Amino acid sequence: MSRQGVHEGYKDMELLRMRLLRIYLDTCCYCRLFDESEQDKVIKEQELISAILDLSPVMNYVILGSLALRTEISKIRDTEKRIGVSDYYNSTVNEYIPYTNGITKLARTMSTNVRLGGFDSLHLAFAVTANADYLLTVDNDFEKASSKLNLKVKVINPQKFWEV
Repeated sequence: MSRQGVHEGYKDMELLRMRLLRIYLDTCCYCRLFDESEQDKVIKEQELISAILDLSPVMNYVILGSLALRTEISKIRDTEKRIGVSDYYNSTVNEYIPYTNGITKLARTMSTNVRLGGFDSLHLAFAVTANADYLLTVDNDFEKASSKLNLKVKVINPQKFWEV
């Protein structure tokens, strides 16, 4: 490869790194970090979620937050877990999506088109409104239901995100 070809390759990599990837993690992802389990799947998801969030400044990831996340986190019954999840959420989010009435309307529309729970439809509506590239979840039903919608945001498990 010529020097010019190598130089252009570096320019492409530089542009790729500079692109701000917008990521919304649902409450299940934040809670997963505090789950006590010896299951390989859970441990792997904990490691991946941690790595994604820890690398976000280096990889130029924008970690999105929302009223839906704050509300759902506030409903965690276990006080110690709620505080841990809330603190971790607050330390990782670097862009907060403002609530609008349009988000509620979009959530209702999506939940009538596919089978989505109340908070799942709100998380998805916030992510769509914020032009997120990815919504990460460890909820397989949420991932499957969302795949039936024709949306720009990709709802995927952290393992699939890591493989992208």
